[in-house]
Amino acid sequence: MDKRFLEFASRIFKYPSTGLGNSLRELEAYCAEKIPSLAGKVSAAIREADKFTPAELEEIYADLFYIKPLVSLDLGYQLFGDERKRVEFLLHVKGLQQRHSVDCGTELPDSLPNVLTLLTRMEAGEDRDELVGMALAPALAEILSVMTKAKREKDARENGTKDHEKRRSKGIPVYLPLTELLAEYVKSAATGTAGVKAGG
Repeated sequence: MDKRFLEFASRIFKYPSTGLGNSLRELEAYCAEKIPSLAGKVSAAIREADKFTPAELEEIYADLFYIKPLVSLDLGYQLFGDERKRVEFLLHVKGLQQRHSVDCGTELPDSLPNVLTLLTRMEAGEDRDELVGMALAPALAEILSVMTKAKREKDARENGTKDHEKRRSKGIPVYLPLTELLAEYVKSAATGTAGVKAGG
């Protein structure tokens, strides 16, 4: 897997306190050089993100992922809901994070940004391949499904949507293409078909 791409992806799915726009433009430039097939989705996200101020982007992120969230970025929740297996998965990922000296900050160890950071520390092998194939890829598919459905509903019912639902859905045009590109990359990496150009 392309560790530099994963670093960028981890950054853009964190709370955008340092400015989402700059991170997106860095990712766009990297994809244009290394993974051209994904560059268009980053450009789409930039066009949407540029419609908002940095403070508004922080609100959008909080409404989408934190405050009565539309979708959770915690992989264990996406995979197991509130079942006991979620706790077992969380403890497993926490052990991997500790083994690879990843500082998870205030987020859960299985949050998407923390798992992406973890993958930048891991080498190819059973633990990494299992984490990608059995956890990250299916969890991203669930996140993408929720966001895609929400976009269809947003487009169909924009005028009749309640204010809090409008706030939650405001971030979909920004984060949906980013989720699509990450899911596409992870799926291709899991199957060994990721088209990353050599060099650099």
